[in-house]
Amino acid sequence: MNKTLNYKPLNLARWIIWTLFAIALIVAPLIFNKGASLSILSTIGTVMIFGLSYNMLLGQGGMLSFGHAVYSGLGAFFAIHAMNLATAGTIWMPVTLIPLVGGIAGMIFGVLFGYVTTKKSGTTFSMITLGIVELVFA
Repeated sequence: MNKTLNYKPLNLARWIIWTLFAIALIVAPLIFNKGASLSILSTIGTVMIFGLSYNMLLGQGGMLSFGHAVYSGLGAFFAIHAMNLATAGTIWMPVTLIPLVGGIAGMIFGVLFGYVTTKKSGTTFSMITLGIVELVFA
């Protein structure tokens, strides 16, 4: 049996564009080193990640989620409480590990709630995520 292998050519222009974009993201905080500029850059980065993840969930997965922000919100909630405990001297934790605490907390709640919600699809999935939002909000 003769098998033909098809290889896609390397798209050099795409690699150049993405490399320049990555370099621009690395250099941007060095150029705009004022407090407001860094705050705007971090907000833009956060919203970009949130939008990309929602695009993956709704665009590719077809799942309309009303509780998409719950996981990042709970991660931020636990990160702030860890920072308060570290400031009070209750626990010893370097400041650089605070985002890790938030990420792990968001991941734990994402796995916990995601296990329950992804068993269903369509309108049921949307209503379950809306119920989780109301549960967390209350």
